[in-house]
Amino acid sequence: MKVKVGSRKSEDETHTTDRNQWTGSTSTSLRTSPFLLPPSFRPAYTLVEMMLVLAVIGTLAAVAWPSVLRMQADHDLNAATEQVRQQLASARTRAVKSGLKYQFRYEPKGRHYAVVPFEAEPELIVTPATSTANSTASANTVAAQQRFAGELPKTLSFQPPKSVSTMMPVAQKLPTTMFQGLPDAGTLAAVSWSDPLVFAADGSGMDAVITLGDKRGHRVDLTVRGLTGATSVSPMRREAAR
Repeated sequence: MKVKVGSRKSEDETHTTDRNQWTGSTSTSLRTSPFLLPPSFRPAYTLVEMMLVLAVIGTLAAVAWPSVLRMQADHDLNAATEQVRQQLASARTRAVKSGLKYQFRYEPKGRHYAVVPFEAEPELIVTPATSTANSTASANTVAAQQRFAGELPKTLSFQPPKSVSTMMPVAQKLPTTMFQGLPDAGTLAAVSWSDPLVFAADGSGMDAVITLGDKRGHRVDLTVRGLTGATSVSPMRREAAR
């Protein structure tokens, strides 16, 4: 039998050459892969590309920002309206529980509001045996629990009534004793207050409309029904400039 040595050698050389070519190409591709290159040689974003991305983000923020401010302003007005509504309900509840008339007052074109007794409260008698600093502090605590004073956010205020025929409440000062027990009694005494909105011991109140508004011209009305003393809130509206 004759063996073709030359042919076998030629085949081995061919396989060796192919293997070397494959290995070489693979090594070259691995060496040039961006994931295996040193950090200093990895591809990165250019300055122009980064500036383009920042410009797109800035444009989107500029478009969305007015909507964000509008939503925040609406939230502030709604939250303040709910706070005032709760204090109106609180004045009615305190009148029913105490058997005394309570009043709600606010600062026309201002931000202050308060719930205080409308009539004189029974005096807290402190006997000489218990007339100490602690008893005086206790009396102030009781008085503070029967009174409340709040303030609207800086962007809001109590507005004139919606109806032109309705007279603006007459502003008047109240004595400091009206705010006894409150930490800012002196400041509250210097405020010009509206006419009182009185709640009786039977839960009834006075017919009244209280309007809150912001600098954008948005308004919300709180309407108090005298027969029941209940308070309803109107939808937010935008009022044209007068």
